[in-house]
Amino acid sequence: MNAAPAQPVIEEQHRETTKFRWLVFAVFLLALVVRLAFFFGAQVDYPIRGDIIQYVNYAWNMIHHGTFSSAEPGVAQPSPDAFRGPGYPAFLAVWMWLAGAGQSWYTMAVMAQIVLGGLLAPLTIAWTRLWLPRGAALAAGFLAALWPHAIVLASTLLSETLFCALLLLFLCLAGLTKRFGGAHRGAAAGLVGGLAYLVNPVIAFFPPMVAALLFLRMQRRAAMAMVAVFLLVAGGWSARNAMHPGMQGAWDRAAANLVEGSWPLFHSALNARFEYKSASEMVAAVGAEERLMSRSPRAGFHSMFARFSDYPVDYARWYLLEKPYSLWGWWIGVGWGDVYFLETSNSPFDRQLVFRLIHEGYRYANPFFFGLAVFATLYAFARYRRDHSSEAFSLLMAAGFFWYVTGIHTLLQAEPRYSVAYRPMEVALAVTAFLKIWHSLTARRRHQPKK
Repeated sequence: MNAAPAQPVIEEQHRETTKFRWLVFAVFLLALVVRLAFFFGAQVDYPIRGDIIQYVNYAWNMIHHGTFSSAEPGVAQPSPDAFRGPGYPAFLAVWMWLAGAGQSWYTMAVMAQIVLGGLLAPLTIAWTRLWLPRGAALAAGFLAALWPHAIVLASTLLSETLFCALLLLFLCLAGLTKRFGGAHRGAAAGLVGGLAYLVNPVIAFFPPMVAALLFLRMQRRAAMAMVAVFLLVAGGWSARNAMHPGMQGAWDRAAANLVEGSWPLFHSALNARFEYKSASEMVAAVGAEERLMSRSPRAGFHSMFARFSDYPVDYARWYLLEKPYSLWGWWIGVGWGDVYFLETSNSPFDRQLVFRLIHEGYRYANPFFFGLAVFATLYAFARYRRDHSSEAFSLLMAAGFFWYVTGIHTLLQAEPRYSVAYRPMEVALAVTAFLKIWHSLTARRRHQPKK
């Protein structure tokens, strides 16, 4: 008697699910097409320069010497170091190994990264579905698919695309762990978090924080599995580094970022160092303070604080207001500028109408994305105080991650290039805020007395 009326409902749900999956696939294709169009349309004369050189050197030495070293190819016995994490060089090394001799590895690596960049859109949708309805999750994926910086960096051999994919996957697995439990899900999240750490150690403290919250929510086996696997991966890399005392390591990179990030005009000076003597002198002063910080942290901090004491108001404004927003700003400071790291000519963003509309739309909307994201974090924290559901937990993780990376980069370096890996999280929060505001306005309008 009850089965017949339920059948149409089941069929309708099946149709809606199928439609949703096709829309997800369409968003993925859109993300893939715009990235391919940019790569084949833009002209980059020198695709391996700057930080990219180090990543390529690491990959080369891994393949040819079995050593993780940034030494240039041709060195007979390269000395090991740990200035950068091994995650992204290992990604490049895979394509070098598959391609063998020649330069075809570059095209293979870029194509793989473009596909990975396209997958960020469905990953964003899958993650945001943990707390957003289907339409809003699709909107978040669509916005992530067309973010101009992400389109450009997908065809640039930098770690942001891979890092973003691992972060999204970690957040998704953490949310599923909260919803369904299970030590195996916690372990999977810990593994992905560990891999993200190997790409960029800036994430170091976040997976343990997520595990701690799960532990407090009485999912102790999942939390312990997450921490154990994460520490196993991160600890394995630390153990390798301990075997080579005295080499350039993570502290040297952190010290460089800490010092460089404490000079408000450093990025401008770095780009102008060959044109103006004052800029060259500032870069030299920053370099000297970096070496001091690396050699003697106590002396390095003393030098920094002495500089801060000369202009306390300016530095307070820099760290409390300007620097946090600069992470989520628009113009890439260390690089060619705008949305580009490498010098790029004939860019589709300059000569094709659709790409120009995308560029200008996102450029003008960027401050609103940031403002909405901040509002969503406040809503997420307030909601979790009264609601400990899996949906509220996933939203809280998004909000916590937003402030975690903002705080870390405010302490170190805040540069729009680094936020490319975090843009899907910002977009997800912005969509959440917009939906919350929309529902509040429509509810208020519905309850207003008719005149």
